[in-house]
Amino acid sequence: AGYHLYSFIMIPLPFFVIDRKDYKTILLNNALCLFNILFCFYYLQDKPPLYPLPASIDKYMYNFVVFVIIFSCFAYSYYFWNQNAINQKLLEREKEKAENLLLNILPGRIANELKETGKVESVFYEKVTIVFTDFVGFTKIVETMPVKTLVQELDAYFTQFDEILSRNKMEKIKTIGDAYMFAGGLPEQNTTHAIDACLAAIEMREIMNKIRDLRETLSLPYWEIRIGINTGDVSAGVVGLNKFTYDIWGDSVNVASRMESSGEPSKINISRSTYLEVKDFFHCSYRGKVSAKNKGEVDMYFLENLKEKFWQSSDGSHIPNEKFRKIYHKLQNNEIKQFSQQAIDNETEQRK
Repeated sequence: AGYHLYSFIMIPLPFFVIDRKDYKTILLNNALCLFNILFCFYYLQDKPPLYPLPASIDKYMYNFVVFVIIFSCFAYSYYFWNQNAINQKLLEREKEKAENLLLNILPGRIANELKETGKVESVFYEKVTIVFTDFVGFTKIVETMPVKTLVQELDAYFTQFDEILSRNKMEKIKTIGDAYMFAGGLPEQNTTHAIDACLAAIEMREIMNKIRDLRETLSLPYWEIRIGINTGDVSAGVVGLNKFTYDIWGDSVNVASRMESSGEPSKINISRSTYLEVKDFFHCSYRGKVSAKNKGEVDMYFLENLKEKFWQSSDGSHIPNEKFRKIYHKLQNNEIKQFSQQAIDNETEQRK
């Protein structure tokens, strides 16, 4: 009646229903099935049946066995097809997670280069703007605040800083303890990085000042921020093999760090190179030559705010107005190679 043909569909069945760790059961099943096939085909093939069946029943049962085998083959094929589709979706989902994680660690262009070539070549940038922020008296804060609360506070501040960077085309480089470092003009170069950096720094300072005022009202301890900015040349690339990071090097980075350490609480301290880039848009007060560690006497400026003609007030914040955005857009699209008071005056005359 063809019952021995069931052995063919019993061979793959354990791989679907038995855990792969129980390999002894799978091997035993396959050995028995193989023995049954060989025994029936080579030993019983020419022997008469032990219990003969009527020809009609024998044919019916044989056809039924063939149908079961065909159905089983279809079921196995569907299972493989469906499992392959599920695995493909899972693979795509994991790939997407890995890519998103990579994009959280590295800039988009750098992440793509690393995926395509397996490495990232260091690049020299003639002009970028580097920013360092630091919380004043952080060491004392650590001594008095529970670790869990400290981490939550840092996470809350740095999360807001991340959002500010995304709005101002800045690239987060790294955090070291309470220090937060970012830069503009890399890896995608642009002509507005100094302005973008100043806008981001001012927004950070305003957020910190609002939190400070609120905590003072509630008689709670507060944090103050110190920000330093410098514009200059750097080299950038990916360091490390396993836990790689995107980093920048150069004397300009050291100067930016000195701008921060030589600043004052709730102040934005900028170098002369940055001042020359942004002086026509922002109010800056000259501090004179200030001693900086390993740099000697350095010209420094405090960045105040946008000039009155370029901002509109909203909830105490200085938001760039339409006039600023028009000039910024032209600068961004290289319609004017550099911004100066003359360029601003010409824009005003054109509008009139």
